[in-house]
Amino acid sequence: MTQMNGIQAKQLDQINTQEGKALCATSAPGWFIRPRSPLGDAFSPQRPGNDVKFFTTGTDYFKDIAQAIKNAKKSIFITGWQVNYEVRLDSETRLWDCLYQATRKADAPDVYLMPWLSPKAAVDTGDLETMLAAFVLNAGLKQRKVWCFPAIQQSDMGNLGTFFSHHQKMVVIDNEIAYVGGIDLAYGRDDDNNFRLAAGTRTAQELYNPCIPPLFEIEGHKQYPYMTTAELIGAALMEGDGISKVQRKIAWAKDNKMFNAMRSSGKEFGEWLDEKGDSVLRFFGAGAADTVGGVIQIAEFVHNQLTPENIEAWKRTLRQWKASFDALLQELNAGLNTAETRLDAETTTFEHTQQGLATLRREAQAINAAISGWLLQAEQHKALTPQDAQKLQAQASSIQKRIERWVTQAEQQIPRAKVASAKFKAHLARLKSHLEIWKSQVASKLDQLSTELLAWSEQVRKSGQALSKELITRGTELVNLWVEQTGVGAFYAWLNNTPTPIISAKAIEEFDTIATPFALYLHSTLDRLAEAQKAQPYSYLATPNTRLLPKGGMMLDSKTQPRMPWHDVHVRLEGASVYDLSRNFISRWNSLQARFDGKKQYMPPLLVGVLTLFDDNLEPIPFKAHYLPEPQKVPNKGAITAQVLRSAPLKLLHEEHKGAQRAGSASLPAAQSCQANCLQAMLQAISSAQHFIYIENQFFQSVYGKSIPEELNATPGPMTSLMNVKGLPGYDRYAARLRLDEFEENPANLHKIDYHELADMIRTREAETFTNGLLQVLSNQSAMEALRAIQKPQTHLLNPLNEALAERIERAIEMGENFHVYMVLPVHPEGPLNAINLMTQVHLTMQSLSLGEHSLIKRIQRAMAIKGFMDRGKTEEEAKAQAEKKDINQRPLYEQEKWQEYLTLLNLRTWEMLGGRPVTEQIYVHSKLLIADDRVAIIGSANINDRSQLGDRDSELAVVLSGGAAVTTQIDGRCTYPVCQPVQQLRVALWRKLFALEASDPAVKVAPASHLASTLMQPAAPASWKAIQNQADDNAKAYEEVFPHIPRNEASIWPAWPQMKAARATANLPAEQVDVFMPFEQGFWKHPRHSQHPTEIKGFITALPVNWTRQEYNDSTFNLTVLAQIEPRPSAGSSATALAGHFPSTPDNEAT
Repeated sequence: MTQMNGIQAKQLDQINTQEGKALCATSAPGWFIRPRSPLGDAFSPQRPGNDVKFFTTGTDYFKDIAQAIKNAKKSIFITGWQVNYEVRLDSETRLWDCLYQATRKADAPDVYLMPWLSPKAAVDTGDLETMLAAFVLNAGLKQRKVWCFPAIQQSDMGNLGTFFSHHQKMVVIDNEIAYVGGIDLAYGRDDDNNFRLAAGTRTAQELYNPCIPPLFEIEGHKQYPYMTTAELIGAALMEGDGISKVQRKIAWAKDNKMFNAMRSSGKEFGEWLDEKGDSVLRFFGAGAADTVGGVIQIAEFVHNQLTPENIEAWKRTLRQWKASFDALLQELNAGLNTAETRLDAETTTFEHTQQGLATLRREAQAINAAISGWLLQAEQHKALTPQDAQKLQAQASSIQKRIERWVTQAEQQIPRAKVASAKFKAHLARLKSHLEIWKSQVASKLDQLSTELLAWSEQVRKSGQALSKELITRGTELVNLWVEQTGVGAFYAWLNNTPTPIISAKAIEEFDTIATPFALYLHSTLDRLAEAQKAQPYSYLATPNTRLLPKGGMMLDSKTQPRMPWHDVHVRLEGASVYDLSRNFISRWNSLQARFDGKKQYMPPLLVGVLTLFDDNLEPIPFKAHYLPEPQKVPNKGAITAQVLRSAPLKLLHEEHKGAQRAGSASLPAAQSCQANCLQAMLQAISSAQHFIYIENQFFQSVYGKSIPEELNATPGPMTSLMNVKGLPGYDRYAARLRLDEFEENPANLHKIDYHELADMIRTREAETFTNGLLQVLSNQSAMEALRAIQKPQTHLLNPLNEALAERIERAIEMGENFHVYMVLPVHPEGPLNAINLMTQVHLTMQSLSLGEHSLIKRIQRAMAIKGFMDRGKTEEEAKAQAEKKDINQRPLYEQEKWQEYLTLLNLRTWEMLGGRPVTEQIYVHSKLLIADDRVAIIGSANINDRSQLGDRDSELAVVLSGGAAVTTQIDGRCTYPVCQPVQQLRVALWRKLFALEASDPAVKVAPASHLASTLMQPAAPASWKAIQNQADDNAKAYEEVFPHIPRNEASIWPAWPQMKAARATANLPAEQVDVFMPFEQGFWKHPRHSQHPTEIKGFITALPVNWTRQEYNDSTFNLTVLAQIEPRPSAGSSATALAGHFPSTPDNEAT
């Protein structure tokens, strides 16, 4: 019995001839996981009888699924990490349009959507907008046809749960056709074999590249072809077209009137408006529903929010004080009813003491009655008018003064009488403490910012339409502070598609307490309204050329900035295993129904009376669950055997069990551990592979031993400038002015920075390089501070896939086998290379691949060196010792071994001419694919990182595919071996794509690597991997010669970092005079330097630089538990945000 199949033992029986001669024994690999294993129960059995169709481009997948949706007759199930209703599936046909057509047929299907409910502050995938648009589909239907329930996270990660996601990507049509893999129905995924950098017909959010700052601003008065989230909410809740159309007309009239008033103020002010006004007004939530009128809109919101917020604070405090008085009265009553009251020596008469205590009691009773009356009056006001609020605040202040006088009198009485002295004193001390806290902390925070905001909002309200330059400028400063430092402010900015580049840890916490309950309240309300929508869908939504306003009103400049090409894999199944994919959706859907069944979802208290979108008809009622029955078994179709895999936390499994019971479905006993099927299957495939393994994955982060700097003189690199304000050029000059010293001593003091001064410096462009760098550090520190406060992070990576690959290659080295692993990875995770979570992910990837103590490359090199020494007569122990000895460069001898004999590491890249100059961008590898020996493929949503593989974090979905008609081929160029023909065809199609053999657009600058066609059918032949490596090396060198900013061996994580430091030594140097930039900076695009273009590029493959970051240490001590980041938070792109970091998401575990 030997461990030849991952963690699954396998027995080989020897068969002999009659003469006793042993016949050759061959192991037939077992690709499918067993029902029970230490990594959790299998979600489904292996099922023969499936037909498969693979998609190697998003374009082909989108076209196929668009047709399937429109042809659906019974049901449509859609779940995804990111589902965008306006994603273009076929030319200008959106997902929403396909669903609209499907639901308007005579045989219309029932539609169920389940996007992940993203946490908004950390990452916003557009799930709220998709939910709103989905519910609007019911408008005008005689019978409801569309349900949508954003899937709240169901991980086992305790306090960190908000950072984990549902990462599955799946669509099932009629329980007959299923799609699963790595492609979300989301922006940026639509790509073909050409990997063009040019925008083509893409615009707005479809013009996708989160690695660089968007430069093109959609001016406020040009935003009418776009919708904001706020308008979409209005369209969904106001039932129909009429009211929302009026909303737009009013906004348009308001804008025209306001523009005229502003421009009539004179030429000087008009020039100022042209220069600054648009960006200011855009920040104020300008958009389709209200552009310039957004100034008034935000003033109303601020006024409505701050006034009730004061009342809410008074409510909480007065309830607290009332509880203290209840306790004090109980003690007073007990004391006064006692026959004998103990007196101090200072007591003059018994009657005097008793009289004083009785007076205290009467006044306490009166105060208690006043508090009760105030609370009753406050609760009766659903939406406070300013007059109501002022009256209530005046009454509350009067009660406070009465309590202060009462406490003083009580303290005077205490020395004279001991009435239940210990308890009375304790309650009195507690009441006094509450008073002090209220006066020093709570009341003071209805503070300078709130006071100034209220004063500003009153001025705006009184000014009518004629706003002065000073009023708008002052509002810009105050609202920026409000958005950065309060959860309600951040919520408002998000609601109007104008995100803030920096948000304090406190604001993040507050935002999370608002955004998710708000989304759930909206869902509960819309779910009820969907039963009786009579009007037609909102016409602006129904028009394909009406798009959501990009965040901040910013998008890529298509003339000079490249989109990011996207590489991914998906599969369509028909046959037996479709049943399991339907069952996965239904189990998850019913788990959510059970969680919220009968519960009321309330508007977050801080928004009550603030958002005017709601009225008394939208009061919360108990949620009425809509359970789905178990799917029917699906007949066989085709010859492929498939097994559906999941990563599923125990919490999800328990809630699925509860959902099945509530739905009346037969269910297995409750699970005892999470499911880590994806990890189990990958371990088995790796261990069972006999010739080669081909991997495409968005991440490679796995256990690597100690993380230590490669060089004795390793430096922190640019990480210091991102985490430490003292590392910024100009710190000494501006520290006192901005009060940075208190922040540096304690990052929790973020609120003590002088933001008024900072806003002034940003507006006047004083020390622009310094202020941009400061914003970056503040964003990073606030993110780190928030994560530290949540939960202790894990100390190292846990998933063993790196070990499994190393062990399989070590076995090949030991046995002298011809074996090779190909791995295709992105250059770096999507997002700007100055985001600390992304930089930490680069660190983890490089440690896993090449730099860590037990990295994949080092383990291969050690095994090769030990084998070599043993072949020359050394014992195993002697060989190990010899391999670790240092050479003349003080490097271990084993590092001289040519690891490339067993491993090929590739990135993907292309280039193009934009704006008259050459530009380059990585081709983003988003696939989650493993192929072994052309016999088995594992395709799904699971990345190679802890989030996806361990089972207790993100939910994942994948399929193992193998079998079919027996076909043999010479995959090593010598002998014939059995393969699964569809799997082999998939790999060949992918290689043809990556070698540019399928590129058809004449504008593609990359030439086909035609000489690599000979490798397509012989992936295990040494000649194949040598040819591929040589071309990848040549391409990398050609790119590096003309693009100094791209990653390369021995370079900083920012390859231009040494030159950047030197160029920015002067603290207040204007951005246009800083001549060295990285692509994540606006200056890189505004002040271009590169003019040469690369030559002799063949194919899209480049060699992964295994020694990138070798001489610096980029571990930010970021919370490893939440890495990798799923998807990056889009950057806003103004000068103040160009260097702003991204708060970690659940990176689409991506980290997506």
